[in-house]
Amino acid sequence: MAKISFTFEQRLAGYKQAVAAIIEEFLRRPLPVRTQFTLDRECISELLDLSLKGKMFRSGLYLDIVSARQKLTRDDYWVGAAIEMAGTALLIHDDIIDRDDTRRSRDTLHHHFTKVAKTANLREPAQFGLGAGIIEGDMAFFILLGMLSETELSATVLRNILKTSYQELVTVSLGQLEDTRQASLAAAQAQELTAAEIIEMMLGKTASYTTCWPLGLAADRLQFNDDQKDDLLAYAEQLGLLFQLRDDFLGVFGEEDLTGKSNLNDLREGKKTILWQLLGSAELSPAEKKLVAETVGNVQASETELAAVKELMIRKNVLGQVEELMAQFETESEELLHAAKLPRQIKARLMETFNYLKNRAK
Repeated sequence: MAKISFTFEQRLAGYKQAVAAIIEEFLRRPLPVRTQFTLDRECISELLDLSLKGKMFRSGLYLDIVSARQKLTRDDYWVGAAIEMAGTALLIHDDIIDRDDTRRSRDTLHHHFTKVAKTANLREPAQFGLGAGIIEGDMAFFILLGMLSETELSATVLRNILKTSYQELVTVSLGQLEDTRQASLAAAQAQELTAAEIIEMMLGKTASYTTCWPLGLAADRLQFNDDQKDDLLAYAEQLGLLFQLRDDFLGVFGEEDLTGKSNLNDLREGKKTILWQLLGSAELSPAEKKLVAETVGNVQASETELAAVKELMIRKNVLGQVEELMAQFETESEELLHAAKLPRQIKARLMETFNYLKNRAK
């Protein structure tokens, strides 16, 4: 009988179903607390709903690489669930930083709890919502520790998994801080930002936890030697840059029904993306410079003004330059993968991942 072959996207769907079941089972357990509070169950319910609505790409990436070399066990799905809890925590905090009201076609957690506070006639509902969101994100980090404690991994593998998690999650925290700093630069300072500085921020903020962390954990699980893990992490950085570049494109030109968030917020928040840098380095008339300066980073900017900036990006061939960058990433990635000291099955899976990220619409 011929062996059935599944695409990366089909495998992701299968991994998501298994990881979602683990998350749901864990979060529906009685809370490990000695005292009950008013919002206990609502906190868990909102956290569960947000977690299950994601693509679960990061846990899927970990599971896909591990399964290329050995049969997956329940331990692997617990690690996958822990990865998703960290991703959820980071998203909750990111939404607060970015002042987003929607995520995954639903209210962000801090926005939800602002509404809860208004319904309960609490004082300063917006401040309560921000505080509740921060606490929910913190709690998601603590929950992942409980999930890792469910595994029966060897002491060596678990120690390496914890060490990799420490390294990559500290990196993403500092990368997020740098992203926030860049977004807060005054117009004159922002003009001095180079593409290299933005890419370095992308490596810290996105690559570290989107690709380097799950692939680093896969290397730990498979007990790769140092050279193999280094090669895998080098390729992971390429995947992370591709992920962020595609994310930046979707953040401005994506279909809101598919992405689950506004395609105007990145411009309103003044995110220093490659699209922004390419537009800033283009030849602009005084009127066009004035439009960009007064619109990008202005939370009060109208939809008409933001649409004009998007149209300007199209006219200045920013999208064409992004496509050229992605083609460059593809060439560099192929060369990197060819030279990597990795098993053939792992290389094949990584190439599938690259093609999936290059073409994703959400």
